[in-house]
Amino acid sequence: MFLTDLSGGAIYVAHTNNLNFRQLPFLFVQKPVAVGYDVIAKEVYWTDVERKTLSAAQIDGSSQRIVVQGLGVPDGLFVDSDNETIFWTDTDFKTIESIQFDGSNQRVLINDVDMPRAIMIVPENRKLYWTDWGSTPKIEMSNRDGSGRQMILDTDIGWPNGITYDMQGNRLIWCDARLDKIESCDLDGGGRKILLDSTHGAFHPFGVIVYKSTVMWSDWVLKGVGVEEPDNQTWPGLYSSVSFIAQPSGFHVVVDSCSAEPCSFGTCHPLGVSNYECDCVTGFTGKDCDTAITCALPIESEESHIEDPKDLYTPGEQIIITCINDGNASTTWICNASSGYWDATEDLKCPESAMNHTGRWIGIASGVIILAVLVLTAFCVFAYIKRRKQPQVNNGNIPEPQERGPLPHVPQHPIYMDMDEDQHYYSGISNPNSIGHIYDTNLVDGKAGAQRDSREDQPRYETMLRSITQ
Repeated sequence: MFLTDLSGGAIYVAHTNNLNFRQLPFLFVQKPVAVGYDVIAKEVYWTDVERKTLSAAQIDGSSQRIVVQGLGVPDGLFVDSDNETIFWTDTDFKTIESIQFDGSNQRVLINDVDMPRAIMIVPENRKLYWTDWGSTPKIEMSNRDGSGRQMILDTDIGWPNGITYDMQGNRLIWCDARLDKIESCDLDGGGRKILLDSTHGAFHPFGVIVYKSTVMWSDWVLKGVGVEEPDNQTWPGLYSSVSFIAQPSGFHVVVDSCSAEPCSFGTCHPLGVSNYECDCVTGFTGKDCDTAITCALPIESEESHIEDPKDLYTPGEQIIITCINDGNASTTWICNASSGYWDATEDLKCPESAMNHTGRWIGIASGVIILAVLVLTAFCVFAYIKRRKQPQVNNGNIPEPQERGPLPHVPQHPIYMDMDEDQHYYSGISNPNSIGHIYDTNLVDGKAGAQRDSREDQPRYETMLRSITQ
């Protein structure tokens, strides 16, 4: 955790387990107020109301730089590691502003805030929250770009000071430096609760943080850090008076994606506030290292079997595979804890059974027969297609069309003169003496008449005509 000394002109760091603060070797620090930390680049950021700057440096003091200068009274600060953006409040300019880590893209998000103090982003809904201890004290929220601004609390509040977010309880926690109390509420301002007030003892909170359900705050009266654990009935549960810190002010605890200890059986590496990566111990896998690696039962072959089989095996378990035809031939497989696959100690070659040997030859013979049938079928189909494609040859008995002479004229009979337009009849003549001549029946229009293509000699034609007219 990080703590600023407003009047002492210093920034301190300590572990959450012991609160043994040590001063960081930063230069030109005069009146630091807010402090934050980038969990990816491992940089500390702070505001200085005397120098009117926002600065950054590594914990060892290296790479110290001024990110932005010429500010009014930069009071609050929040470092968004996921988006490489810094948000801060300016009580003098009455603004909420943002800038990139490299000092580019400085923007004024809101320019009509009365007396903005602390600011933060809740990772749950990606909203900006800030306290305002102006003429109308309140807590407000907006989107990251300043849009969608709305007030969530403005009653029974004095000087709302530090504000933080309880990840486990999904609640806002803030401290009030005028009413001397610490409260919490839902993200929309509902469900308001008092966590600590002056009835527990004299205190004057400035900054507040929460870590694993434990509330901690910097205190101007106690001149140190107060800690209230949820299962401790005394107040405060733990108190650290830092004698060399004159005015403990800005307070920040490093809460990254690994703070909730998401890796069940592995080591967590933060990739930001919400992203992380787990290195799993042997035998576990998954994003959170919470899935035990197991090996599935192998499929038995026809020549071998597995002794005492079961569905799943844990890493390190062994199975014995034995030949069916030779009980003395066996091998051992071991479940690999890293991959979930089997490692064989040695190869196993089992003698083939007589049934399998006979079956193999039957299979080969069947395949040969089927192949022969397919080849014969293909040959027959090819021969048939080839014969169909050969051109027909005239044997000389069938006269060519140009040698058949003109078609005889068929006179129209009077009985068909009165037929309607759609009436018709079929007539057909064949000459049995003409070898190979079978003539198709022709459709003859009853009103217009038709000519017949009949290769009949004239006497035969006249005989039929007379039979029709009678």
